[in-house]
Amino acid sequence: MRRLGSNSLRCPRTVAGVRATGAATRDTAALGRTEQFDKAAADRQLARQVAEHKSIFFSEKDAHGGNIDYSEAVSGSLRLVPEGGSRKALAQDFAAMCEDGLLGSDQPKFDAILDACAAMQDKVNRLA
Repeated sequence: MRRLGSNSLRCPRTVAGVRATGAATRDTAALGRTEQFDKAAADRQLARQVAEHKSIFFSEKDAHGGNIDYSEAVSGSLRLVPEGGSRKALAQDFAAMCEDGLLGSDQPKFDAILDACAAMQDKVNRLA
């Protein structure tokens, strides 16, 4: 996120070719702790429908400018945990949002969030 002026208003930014959204990563990790996650992760038809919907309505580019093939994620290649510059950008964004008080005072550590995302990623990929 990029700060506008001296207030805490933030807008999306792209770093290393990927949108930096530390709060979304935190929210994704929280979803993995729900009963609904296990049921949804096991539903392969739902996964295919989500991939198709995202491809149509929320298409994104990868770090190299190519279209992301969401059907690959359904086939055991889901990647929730960023690497390199993307990981660093997310960590910085999350830290800034915590510092600004935008996420509340009782937030998990960023590495714990990514560990939870990695567990989700591994589980979904095993089920594919």
